[in-house]
Amino acid sequence: MLLIGALLVAACRPPTTPPPPVTRGTAFHAVAPTPSFTPVDAPERVGAAGAEEWYRAPAPNGHDVLLGVYRPDISVVNPATVVVLHGGDGLRHKYEILAASYAAQGFIAVVGCWFDDPNQQLVEDSVSCAGGPTFNGSQAGAVGDLDALLAAADQVAGVDPARLAIVGHSYGAAVALLHAADRGDVHPIVSSSGLLAATPLGGAAARAGNRYPTDQVAAIDAPLMINHGEADPITPIGQAHALVDALAGASKATPTVAYYPGPAAHSIPWQHDEFPGRVGATFASAFVDDTSAWIRTQLP
Repeated sequence: MLLIGALLVAACRPPTTPPPPVTRGTAFHAVAPTPSFTPVDAPERVGAAGAEEWYRAPAPNGHDVLLGVYRPDISVVNPATVVVLHGGDGLRHKYEILAASYAAQGFIAVVGCWFDDPNQQLVEDSVSCAGGPTFNGSQAGAVGDLDALLAAADQVAGVDPARLAIVGHSYGAAVALLHAADRGDVHPIVSSSGLLAATPLGGAAARAGNRYPTDQVAAIDAPLMINHGEADPITPIGQAHALVDALAGASKATPTVAYYPGPAAHSIPWQHDEFPGRVGATFASAFVDDTSAWIRTQLP
């Protein structure tokens, strides 16, 4: 099977000034909720799947984070929440579509701007993140920006901070994993086509000062699911293999993995090629089904 069950293997962290203790499913964010969390109008250029609720909250260095909220399409008691963390291409319509797909699965889905890249405004399907943090790649500053986004998500009506998962794509996956390492956060994390290691880079942009999850595995205790396409030219599947090997070398719990066969590429959550061997399924539908099922096992 493509989806391999996670093994629950305990591991000890070296005695080097650990972060404040947390328990699985407990939120630990450096930025506390504040009264300045406010509803706002939808940003410019939202897509057809745009959220009906938008909020703005403070971020480091005088910036703001913006987030859209999708409610479940079906009746669910105490739904879990999925935060969709976009990649280095910025917030685009495809991330809105992914969030809407998780809402259709019964989750509260949050999609947010964790950075603003003015050049992104030139992309036709981009959503404006004006006022957002500067793009830091997978560097320390990005972890603080994610603090702000998660603290804002905690304040959304109906969100249970103890039942929240993160789905990070590409650079978003890297920042989610670095956040888990730096903050001791144990929210379940789905890595989608993640930028996880210094090599092999493929077409991914290597920014000076980047940090990589493979170098931080000793401090990562969050449950992990790694989803990667075997034909990914941007972040080659060797990235996923490198993280799995690093976790094993640090005696960490074996992550759940889903390696999708070619032509699955970098954008598997939106890739509508037929999935070989799965009748009626595309890579996009398989990704949503697989990750939703895994999140439910982590946040029953």
